[in-house]
Amino acid sequence: MDIILYLHLLCLVLYWIISLRVDACSAFDMEREREWRQRENALKVQIAQLEATLKADLGEKGESLNTVRGLSK
Repeated sequence: MDIILYLHLLCLVLYWIISLRVDACSAFDMEREREWRQRENALKVQIAQLEATLKADLGEKGESLNTVRGLSK
C-alpha cells in the first residue's frame, strides 16, 4: 500500500512540474510575441518615415527638373 501511495504522489508531483513548465513556456512565448510585435511596429514606422522622405526628395527633384526644363526652353 505504501508503494502505491508513493507512486501516486510521485505522479501528482510530476504532473504539477510539467504543468508549471507549460505555463512558464506559454508566458515566455507570450513575452517573445509581444517583443516581436513591438519590433515589427517600430520597423513599420521607420519604413513609413523612409517612404515619406523618399517621396519628398523625389518631389523636390521633380520640381528642380521642371525648373531646369523651363529654363532650357
